[in-house]
Amino acid sequence: MATNIVQIDYLLDHVYPCDLQILHDGVESRTFHSNGNHLPTEILFPFTKKHPDIGGISGFICPRLDVTKSRFATCRVQIVLITYFTSLNSKWRYQAGQEEELEFASHRHFYCRPKVPDPNRILLIRDKKLFVVVVGHPEKVGVLSLSMVWGTFSGGTYKMGITYISRQGSLGRFCVKEQDVKDVHEGNLNCVDKIDSLITAFSILTTPPKYWEEFYVEDLDTQKDNFTINITLVNDIDPFNPFDRSRPYTFEHLAQAVFRKANATLLSAVSGRFQHSRIGLEYIAYHHVDSTTVHLKFLGFQFLTCYSESYLSFRFYVDPFQPDLWTALGICLFVITAIVWAYVRFAKVKIVSFPPWLFVLSTLLEEAHPVPMKIDKLIIFRYVFGIWSLMSVILTNCYNGLMISKLNYVIPETFADLLCQDGAIHSSSYYNLSDFLLNWRENLKFNLVLRYWDGVKNYEYFHNTSFVGFQDRHDSSNCYRLLSTPFKLPHQDVIEFKFLTYLPNEVNSYSLSKQTGFEWVPLLEWPHLAQLLQLLNPRHAHFPKGIDYSRKDLNVTYMQRKTETEIIDCSRKAVFIAQLDDLQFEYDFLTLNYHGNEFHKGKEIQDPRPKGLVFYNADLSKVPKYYVSLIETGIYARIDQELEQRAVLDRKAAITQSKDDSSFSLGLNGGVVTIFVLYGFALAGSLL
Repeated sequence: MATNIVQIDYLLDHVYPCDLQILHDGVESRTFHSNGNHLPTEILFPFTKKHPDIGGISGFICPRLDVTKSRFATCRVQIVLITYFTSLNSKWRYQAGQEEELEFASHRHFYCRPKVPDPNRILLIRDKKLFVVVVGHPEKVGVLSLSMVWGTFSGGTYKMGITYISRQGSLGRFCVKEQDVKDVHEGNLNCVDKIDSLITAFSILTTPPKYWEEFYVEDLDTQKDNFTINITLVNDIDPFNPFDRSRPYTFEHLAQAVFRKANATLLSAVSGRFQHSRIGLEYIAYHHVDSTTVHLKFLGFQFLTCYSESYLSFRFYVDPFQPDLWTALGICLFVITAIVWAYVRFAKVKIVSFPPWLFVLSTLLEEAHPVPMKIDKLIIFRYVFGIWSLMSVILTNCYNGLMISKLNYVIPETFADLLCQDGAIHSSSYYNLSDFLLNWRENLKFNLVLRYWDGVKNYEYFHNTSFVGFQDRHDSSNCYRLLSTPFKLPHQDVIEFKFLTYLPNEVNSYSLSKQTGFEWVPLLEWPHLAQLLQLLNPRHAHFPKGIDYSRKDLNVTYMQRKTETEIIDCSRKAVFIAQLDDLQFEYDFLTLNYHGNEFHKGKEIQDPRPKGLVFYNADLSKVPKYYVSLIETGIYARIDQELEQRAVLDRKAAITQSKDDSSFSLGLNGGVVTIFVLYGFALAGSLL
């Protein structure tokens, strides 16, 4: 128990409208007395050393709160009362895990349970609007610098203030540590003698971060060789016009405008004595809950292709109806024809020239056929053929509609259209998961997919290209080749493909390798998982052909040109898959340089996710606000468009195509040959 009674009622009267949390190690309760009813919530959090360490975490009580089941305050004030700081006679004793004690309230006090396969997993949420106030004597405050070195407040606790105690126990000056530094001394503190509001004092005394760590750019320009961030260009004091195409333009121009306005500096490596902030262009996920995010767009995978069926087989005329419907239609035609023929033959009707089968066939073909007067007056004829006429109208319209839909369906629109038909599997055909699992292994060829999956991982991690021959043995010309954007991560030698990287990662998110069976996967989630496994089948080639992986000069540009060569060959079943922004760029480039080909984009977007700017430890910095201003005024979109146009103009086509290469005349190498075949059959039938 502390020997000195420190009266902090002065602080307690100025924390509104935030919640209060007091961290103490045994000070008397008289320290917390206050005259006013000023707090929405009061939280007492005593230190304790009565419990053993669990899991390497220091042994003190950890009362966590689920944010989905409790009120989350707009802001929170944490007052730290430790005997060493409040008593001049105490000595500092470093204890294992003490830094976790001081940082617990900001980093481990709140949590949520994200939607993950493991129901016991929790996500710790850092309170962004947390104000930490350490109460202590001026002679003791310097130890806070040691705490910073040991890791205390290392996770982004930037709004830290100090209230000095006089020798009589009363509170004196209030100081706030500068955000950019870790050391605590007079030169890094902004102080006032009196405060009216603790939050207002923090806002006035806290300085925004001046030093930002180098950009973290996810999936941006990694498809270029030797990609780096030009830090010098960002920090250049001379502004320049981003729309001047005579100078090489990169996205550093925007960063230069923002950092100049915010009086901040972008560094490639931040010194250990600085508390640095960081900016990144990446996919926004649940773990960014404690960061400042600015949404730019939703990105997902989409495909384009110029392939289309060059001819229609005779199966096209049979596919609109399933076999059971064709069987029922044949039986119906036979029964109708037999009834009318038998009545005309045996019901004392004079001999007339009327073939019933020809009348039935003409109604199906939407043609008129004359009916003799004697037959027309028969009641049985009117009933039988009247009902049949209604049936024929319905069947004919259904047949024609399905054929037209099939004609428009030649170009693939969804990822399901890209699957090999003999390997397709649909969970809608099964009523329960057990029936579904009986057939999925054989239809999906899961063992083959697993072997290919292992080969892809060995290529990514160990640069083992043995799986390339495995793909060449199993790829099929009847299946679509799923080519995607090549890219190379910095400081790596392996050239990867984005969609091929996405498929194993997405399948791995189901944790298949960690489960003893597949019964744990809900039936409703199986269509998506089954489609991913089918797309990962080596029958769908994912690499361009004819690549010598032993070449030392193998680079992204070479792989890109090989991919482009296969995509523009419209006689091959090949699609190019990329993120939405990359696909739009590729579409503009291909239509500009290969005007003789007609490229089509799919309508489905696979795995759409938000992407934007993520600001780590931004706190009171105006950098996020300036970026928001650029976005809301349309400047960011205009610059993005400028980037795309310059990229289209600067890129060279893999194959030079002259205007004479494209011919819009009709030949016999297309679907028109079917007309001549049908006419030949009709002519042969008429001669027999």
